[in-house]
Amino acid sequence: MLRLLGLVALTAPEAAAFSRPNFVKLEAEPGATGPGPITTPLPRPSLSEPLNDVPILRPLQQWPEWKHSHAHLCSLFRGLCMEHDSTSFKVSTMAISDLWEKMLGIGSGWFVLVVLACAVCGLRASKPSSSGEGESTENTSSQSTSPFDWWSVGPRITLASLKVFVTALLLVELLGLAAPEEDVLTLPEIIRRVRAHPYGKNPELGFLSGFTVADAQLLPHLTYLFMPNLNDSTADSYAAVFSVLRASLLASWCTFLALPSSWASSWACFVWGAAVYVVMASLIIMYIPCYDSHATCFFLVAACMVPSLETSQRSQAWLGKFLLVSLLAPFYLSAGVSKLRYGGWASMLSGSWLKPILAATVDRSILPGLNTWLSQSTWAPAMMSFGAIVE
Repeated sequence: MLRLLGLVALTAPEAAAFSRPNFVKLEAEPGATGPGPITTPLPRPSLSEPLNDVPILRPLQQWPEWKHSHAHLCSLFRGLCMEHDSTSFKVSTMAISDLWEKMLGIGSGWFVLVVLACAVCGLRASKPSSSGEGESTENTSSQSTSPFDWWSVGPRITLASLKVFVTALLLVELLGLAAPEEDVLTLPEIIRRVRAHPYGKNPELGFLSGFTVADAQLLPHLTYLFMPNLNDSTADSYAAVFSVLRASLLASWCTFLALPSSWASSWACFVWGAAVYVVMASLIIMYIPCYDSHATCFFLVAACMVPSLETSQRSQAWLGKFLLVSLLAPFYLSAGVSKLRYGGWASMLSGSWLKPILAATVDRSILPGLNTWLSQSTWAPAMMSFGAIVE
């Protein structure tokens, strides 16, 4: 134990940037002047440099034209078309627009109807399983004193609940409701627009511009594993491959939603869709490092481990306990409590750390007057800060 503590002490200075993040991620606009915390503008990419050295080059060239052609969308949702957004958010916005308009030649909106129809058919055909033999087995096992029984009690996630979750996940992805943050299904569109690996010869020229150096070092370069020779000439081929995988994901999950739960092929379809989703989510994080899909991927992988979800109450309870103990508590409760270490008790209890964030997002908000009032209020940021701690 002492050796372990000594090793941690030696490596602590290297992790300083990672252990104390900034609450507000600020980027300098080209040519920006005036007072404020932004002092160093980002380097301007050169047209003569290779795309893999400056992967943000093409998106920055495409952004003005896209904004001009989608002026109506930008007028309705101002937060999607902010000039001072990071390049990753701009790429995500353009890719989601491509998904709406061009996915499989008809746009993603039509597939929402297919997903809803499959979900309704599957949920109507599903029947609660309550065999006497199964219940007696569960009751007998629940009376034992094994420490593993702790995982067999508590809220249960049935197969019908899993189907509802998959339906909601597909609707969010197909409609792009997470814009401008990551949308897993837009990976082919992002590859077609960027046509390069996302890293760059330094973080400022890649898609981690505006993030800490520690963040850039911690992310594994997964695109080199799945797309080793990605460049301008091979980008369309890789995008076509992931378009086929995306179509197989939609087909397999729609089949899982529509088929009766007792069929083995139904569970095989869910596992294939989950595998494709996890791979695509892992790659899209390289381009849009928002970390929103981690918990979803872990839950899908855990669900693949319990094929007896339809008949076993122990499996249902285990998956429910995994969701609460291994995902919701670490990802959300611990994330809120850890802000006490970053911001301090006084800042968290008073909500003072939220005021500059609310003030900086006035131009992005649909209700700018509300953001202005919240940033100037004394008690509203404190209540919001308390909610962030216990969320």
